[in-house]
Amino acid sequence: MEAIKKKMQMLKLDKENAIDRAEQAESDKKEAEDKSKQVRWSSPLFMSQNAKITSFCLSKSLNNEKTAWK
Repeated sequence: MEAIKKKMQMLKLDKENAIDRAEQAESDKKEAEDKSKQVRWSSPLFMSQNAKITSFCLSKSLNNEKTAWK
């Protein structure tokens, strides 16, 4: 009976440790994503590419609207 209690306690500790590691990993992931967004949005290359994509999408959208009105 004592061995079972000890085993259960060890399993509980293992579970708590796994949860703590998972929470820490989530926190680290969120922090890394935030840093990545900051770098990406402030990058001149990204801004240039984003402007090209935006203008391309807008021109396609306008072309689609023009053909829809014909």
